[in-house]
Amino acid sequence: MKLVTFLPPDGNPRAGVVVGDAVIDLAAAAPLVLEETEQLSWGMLDLLCGQQAEVSLATAAEIVAVVLEAAGTDADPAPPSGNGSYDHGMAGTLAIGGAEMLLPLSQVTLYAPLPQPASLRLFDTLHGYWQPVFQFGNHHAILAPDVPLPAPDSGSLAVLPALTCVIGQRGKDIHADNAFEHVAALGMALQWYNPLIVEEARSLGISLAKAYDFATSCGAYLFTPDELEIYTDSDGYVAMDVSIRINAVERWHANLMRQRYPLPIMIAHASRGVMLHAGDMLLTYEIKPPAPIMLHAGDHVELEITGMGTLTSTVATVA
Repeated sequence: MKLVTFLPPDGNPRAGVVVGDAVIDLAAAAPLVLEETEQLSWGMLDLLCGQQAEVSLATAAEIVAVVLEAAGTDADPAPPSGNGSYDHGMAGTLAIGGAEMLLPLSQVTLYAPLPQPASLRLFDTLHGYWQPVFQFGNHHAILAPDVPLPAPDSGSLAVLPALTCVIGQRGKDIHADNAFEHVAALGMALQWYNPLIVEEARSLGISLAKAYDFATSCGAYLFTPDELEIYTDSDGYVAMDVSIRINAVERWHANLMRQRYPLPIMIAHASRGVMLHAGDMLLTYEIKPPAPIMLHAGDHVELEITGMGTLTSTVATVA
């Protein structure tokens, strides 16, 4: 499934599933498969955590199948196309109790799919370390797609392309062979950072975390692992092309197969001696360009990953 957090024309932000050029409102469609729905919360974290027995990814999949059947569309759609969208269209709009279950994407606002993760770990695996290493990021500083990034006062700004992994099943001391059992969804992100602070921190021999704590832009979609299995090998490596464009000019291109450690190894390392909880996000920029991609006010940034689509943002001009 292709999950989103969206704002309908008349309502509060909640989780949905994208099919074609429409989004299925899980809250509105829930009565199709559940008897009691009034007290249920359908935020993305609710969906991933499964703390409400009725609100889970399994329930969401059941809702999607019923809605597609009611819409006269194949309940087992084709794999996602290169831009992360399903290849088939939708057959009209459905409503229940006056609430529309299918909304055109053009009529809703997409937020960051997980607006506030339970935690954020930033992995860096390109520097020849004998094991994955990470630092904690600021999970309160998540930006939605297309939301302008305020230019830093120092004028020093760069960006890293990143893959995100959201934990769905809690676990401690997770073995790499079982790691994907704990994954709820995967996504993409632009990790903004201040190279000047990086240099200062390295000269002092202290943590680099301050350089990365002011903003992370997350793509509009989270993909359940089955959506991307055609790109994933048995060890957890993903063969997806990644490119960064600044003002429509490609600045860097690579493939995720370059990564030093696959996601299962990173999940196992993060859970060593500590519990990972549903809603924890791991962000890995092991696909780091060889030199910082420096940015200036007014720059338009695009990150494209095969099967996931394109994430865009703009560096705001200084007022």
